[in-house]
Amino acid sequence: MTDYKSLSSDELFRRVDAAGRTLPPELIRVLLARRIDLRERILNNFAESLNDDWDDPDDPRWYRAVHYGLLLIAYRERKALPLFAAIYTGGETYETLIEWFEDAPANFGPVAVPVFQAVVEEASTDWDFGAAMGISVLETLALRFPEVRQEVVTFLRSRLPALDEAGELMLDDDAEPDEHWGSIVNALAELRDRASMPQALALFEAELIDPMETDRESYLKELNDAPSTEKQQPFDIFTFYARRSPQNDEAE
Repeated sequence: MTDYKSLSSDELFRRVDAAGRTLPPELIRVLLARRIDLRERILNNFAESLNDDWDDPDDPRWYRAVHYGLLLIAYRERKALPLFAAIYTGGETYETLIEWFEDAPANFGPVAVPVFQAVVEEASTDWDFGAAMGISVLETLALRFPEVRQEVVTFLRSRLPALDEAGELMLDDDAEPDEHWGSIVNALAELRDRASMPQALALFEAELIDPMETDRESYLKELNDAPSTEKQQPFDIFTFYARRSPQNDEAE
């Protein structure tokens, strides 16, 4: 077994770059233990890796952006937030990375709220994977950190069209429906926000929510279910990799 504790920083980074899909737990422990010394270089490596373009599709270095990003999430390194904003804003370019990270950036805590609000705000009305996952990050932040729950709920409500005095949706005739409304309605149901129910029901009535996202019955069931008593767990990088190990894939 490799004694990672005895390796220099350069040697540790070479191991990360050559690791492929997952990092050994022993290597992760050393990288976490040396957080103070390594974080600036990991931040730089992460930024550099976003432009990787290796000739060989099987080159293990394709995964280094994943590894460095996950380490920064585990570190809760705030300086990495602009990079994650760029990734989630560039949904088409970074789709594979977003599939790996999903809502893990919620581990940055409340400081991530305005960052991912901006991701959602910058999206067009066409469905975008990065924006949809940005909504998921905001939902997870609201569930994990009660102090930002109302801020997130208020923001998500604001992304839905308003109703007029008759309870009808106020939409411009030439306006394109926002294909993220389904994700937003889902998130608000998960957060048990009943104040946005009239808007959500009006959207379902107008058939402006993709049934692949959710439907009226599923929305109402989620909204009316008792809130989960299970505490949202912080990001655990060891569990994350264990679930994505080749052995786990074979078991599935």
